[in-house]
Amino acid sequence: MPKPTKSILEIARKEFREKGMIEVPYTLERQCISVGCHIVNLSNLDNKRFFHAGGLENFRTHLVIMGPSGWSKSSMIKFFLSPRLGLLSEAPFPTSVRATFSPESWMGTIRKKKVGDKKVLVATKGVFSRYKRGIVGADEFMRLKVLADSADLATNEETYLLTCLDSDRATKDLSTGSIEETDIGTTLWPGMRITRLNTASGLIRRFTFQLIFPTPDLALRFKQSNRSEQIKQPISEESKLAIAEEIERIWDRIHDVDKFNLKVVEGFLNGSLGVPHFDEIIYKRMAIGYSAAVGSLPVITLDKTLKEIIRDEFIARRIIREVPEKEAMYLVISQYEDGIDRRELFEFFKTYYTMSRAKVKALYLSLATQDKLIYSKGNKVYANIREEDIPPSYKLKH
Repeated sequence: MPKPTKSILEIARKEFREKGMIEVPYTLERQCISVGCHIVNLSNLDNKRFFHAGGLENFRTHLVIMGPSGWSKSSMIKFFLSPRLGLLSEAPFPTSVRATFSPESWMGTIRKKKVGDKKVLVATKGVFSRYKRGIVGADEFMRLKVLADSADLATNEETYLLTCLDSDRATKDLSTGSIEETDIGTTLWPGMRITRLNTASGLIRRFTFQLIFPTPDLALRFKQSNRSEQIKQPISEESKLAIAEEIERIWDRIHDVDKFNLKVVEGFLNGSLGVPHFDEIIYKRMAIGYSAAVGSLPVITLDKTLKEIIRDEFIARRIIREVPEKEAMYLVISQYEDGIDRRELFEFFKTYYTMSRAKVKALYLSLATQDKLIYSKGNKVYANIREEDIPPSYKLKH
């Protein structure tokens, strides 16, 4: 009997735990969902079986990891995407982690170059050409906020991203000529500090969101992890090869599939969440990616974990369009049934969220007086718990 294979999520979790790294609830799952979607999308680019509104169906799930500086956003991205050392470094598609992107870096450009006595036109390849089949990490990509907030005055950069993150084709017209890219399958993983985003922007609907709002308990666990000997070990070659082999198995299983039965997902979305039609595709893609990540695809798996991730995503999208720093404070306080000392709370946000005392006080007063989500007794602060305001990830040990 052949030895049972491990899923992408199982391999990633085993390696993560062996390194003694801290699992922020649903971060690893969301990353594996994005990898699963990337595999399905590349298969469709090659075999062209799934279509939507006359065009090729896009399955990519781009992932924003948002949290304060210093909370391992970069480490989590590099864990998968470091081109030589990451978990996906043996995968049959390229990976990269990049720190800066100029507006013209996405599609490339055409420039004049002197060759001898003549000037010739030379095309430089952009990200969507060099990594058209890859997953690219964007370290501290705060420019995404600028692009989303300026949606009413669309820039070339926003136009490239809007098109290339959701479509397999793009054209850039220049005075010196045009650049045309086909079969674009790039998946993007930006890291961002906590900030409000304009969710009315079509650009933001290209992404899913993992929010990391640290608590004092989580800070202690991170400190212990960073001091351990385990975290100093490289990712094993065995795990890299196992991931690459599982990717090939997924590819083989879906090679001739031309339809996914998403009725069970649609039924769940028709429930209490109230997901609008223009966001429904986000959650359907997540279900497809999750099923690939747990090894059940082409059968769609809607288990308890995926249901909680979908709820978590729904609440995360609401949080980022409001005041996420305020939500962070509320969620921290909600973790302490017996209350948290007010001075400890203020010092924690000043130190670990790198906020000024004035900003911390303003967030506190807003929660207490305007929203009435928190209250104090003596020196202790408590949360008025409203279940609909707590992401599922914060109902777990955080």
